[in-house]
Order: sequence, then C-alpha cells, then structure tokens
Amino acid sequence: MSYAMMRHRGSPPGADRAATADSDPRRPALFLDRDGVLNRRIAGGYVTSPEALEVLSGAWSAARAARRAGASVIIVSNQGAIARRVATESDVARVNAVLVDALGCRGVAVDAVYVCPHHPGAVDVADRACDCRKPAAGMLVAAAEDLGLELGSSVMVGDKPSDAAAARAAGIPPSRILRFDAATAGDAGARSLEAAVRALLGGPLR
Repeated sequence: MSYAMMRHRGSPPGADRAATADSDPRRPALFLDRDGVLNRRIAGGYVTSPEALEVLSGAWSAARAARRAGASVIIVSNQGAIARRVATESDVARVNAVLVDALGCRGVAVDAVYVCPHHPGAVDVADRACDCRKPAAGMLVAAAEDLGLELGSSVMVGDKPSDAAAARAAGIPPSRILRFDAATAGDAGARSLEAAVRALLGGPLR
C-alpha cells in the first residue's frame, strides 16, 4: 500500500510517497472518497484522531467486488484541516492507517491513499491554491501516473459534487461516477452500490 501527501502545484507525481504499490499496467481503479463514504463525516469539523474515526460498512462490499474484478482500490481525500492547522500531517496519517487496517480486516486491500492537505482558507497563503484538492483532478491523475491506471475504465464513489467534478476532470465517464452517502444509504443502498460497481468493473456474480 502506498501513501501520498500531495504537495504544491507543480510538484512531480510521486512526491513524498512512503512506498510504491505494485500494479498491473493500465488497470482500472475504484476511487473512494474518505469522509462520508468510508467513515462518518463530522458535521462542521474534521476527523483528526483515530478516536474520532467511525468506520461505516456501506462501501466495503463494493470495494471487495472491485478487488475481485481485478481493479485497484484507491482512497482520495481532501484534508484541509492540515492547511488550516486544525490537524497535522501525522494526525491525518494515523487516521488513515487505522481506516486502512479496518478495511483490511474486512477483506478490502487498499492499494494507495492520496491526501490533499490544502484549503482556500489555509493559514499559509501558499497552501490556498493547488491542483489536487477536489474538484480538481490532481489526486486521481497522480494515482493513474504512479500506478499505471486506466482512468477511462475506472469508477469514482463520493458523497459530494466535488468528488464527481474531480472524476470528470480526470476523464472518468459520468456513467462511472457514483454518489454514495454511507451514513444514510442503509443496507439497500450498499447492495445497490455493490451491484453498480460489479457491473461497471465486470466482477463475478456471487
């Protein structure tokens, strides 16, 4: 599993990677937003510690279906708390590590986590503009370049319009962009998401 903290505009793909994930050439991916899709979103705030992380189960079966279909599973997450100095990079990394471990315990191997630390309201003016914060496509494009992914055959799952906009900007077709809010989807919504991901990525039927 690789971990990427995105840097300023113009940083080369691969900057600050903890490791390089193995990947088949031109492989599709399931891109997953973090807050609201994999864990409960904190209204008006940020998940800044593992103790505040409430992992939600709705997207697990869809991610497992993606893996069975041979797709990579990539988390792409805006974490403006870093630029706003509400959390440190280490805080966010700890939360992500706990989340990845929780997913692994449920049979979901995550290939990579990409984090944008920037925010328009950043304390440091230099951290206010970037090409990686969704709705920009930077995290998805970096993942594709790093891991040899085929964006046109990939799938994006997010709970906000900015997730969909980033996917479109990266070249993922609109028909492969799925809206999902784990806190409200329920079992029926989770089953529907799994079926959609399986159909789009060509996974085996159970």
